[in-house]
Amino acid sequence: MHESDPLPDVAALIRPGDTVLWGQADAEPLPLTQALMAQRHRIGGRILAVVGMSLADTVSIEHADCIDFASYCGAGRNRTLARAGLLDIWPWHYSELAAGLASGAVRADV
Repeated sequence: MHESDPLPDVAALIRPGDTVLWGQADAEPLPLTQALMAQRHRIGGRILAVVGMSLADTVSIEHADCIDFASYCGAGRNRTLARAGLLDIWPWHYSELAAGLASGAVRADV
């Protein structure tokens, strides 16, 4: 994608109740996460976003009107969500995330 490209229609791919998980830090797919935040009201209900350490300003307090946030850490930009009580910080390490996904303890729909 290029900066001049329109945002993808991610709201059409996500249903209320879905869990969305994406890469963290420099691996965050910014055009997609920015589109999700911009289109969040079109989804028609709450979703859960599982975020790693965020370096971009993609997620913020105002997005919690439609999105619940969870992470293994409150580092980087997640700190603002955590301080506001809007981030569910899981009591396990990043190294356990793959096992959680494999076992179904962590669900990822999108």
